[in-house]
Amino acid sequence: MTGRRPTYIWTIAFAGALAGLLAGAGKSYAAECPPDTPTRIWVRVLGLKSAAGTVTASLYDDKAKNFLKKRRRIAKEREPASTGPVMVCMPAPGPGTYAVAIYHDENANRKWDRNWIGIPKEGYGFSNDARGRLGPPAHEAAAFAVDGDEATIDVRVRY
Repeated sequence: MTGRRPTYIWTIAFAGALAGLLAGAGKSYAAECPPDTPTRIWVRVLGLKSAAGTVTASLYDDKAKNFLKKRRRIAKEREPASTGPVMVCMPAPGPGTYAVAIYHDENANRKWDRNWIGIPKEGYGFSNDARGRLGPPAHEAAAFAVDGDEATIDVRVRY
C-alpha cells in the first residue's frame, strides 16, 4: 500500500491542477455579451506579448468623424489579457459598418500609455489590421460590414 501512495497523490494533484487550468482558461478566453444585445461583434485579439493587465476594445460606428474620439465610441469593453487569443464581445445596435480599436493595457491603469512624443508604449491594433502613416489609420481602412446578428473579426496587436 505504501508503494502505491505517491502515484495516487500524483494523480490527484495532476487532476486538480488540470481542473484549475481548465476553469481559468474559460475565464480568460470567453467573454460575455448581454443577452439582449441586438448584434454581437466578437473581437479575437491575437499576438499579446504577455498576460499582464487587460485588453481594452472600443467599437465605432460608420462615421469617420467619430473614429477614435473618446466620447464617440459605441461600446468599450475590457477583458483580462492572455498570451493566447482573447475574445472580447462588443455589443452593437444592429447590422452596419463598424471599426474596432484595441490596446493592451499592460499595467492596468486604464490608459493607453505613450512616451513624451506620443509614441505608444503599449500594444495596439485595429480591425482589418489597418495601419496609418505616422499616426492612426483612417476610418475607411479599419471599417468592416456586419450583415447579421453576429460577426467575428481578428485584431492583431502591434508593439
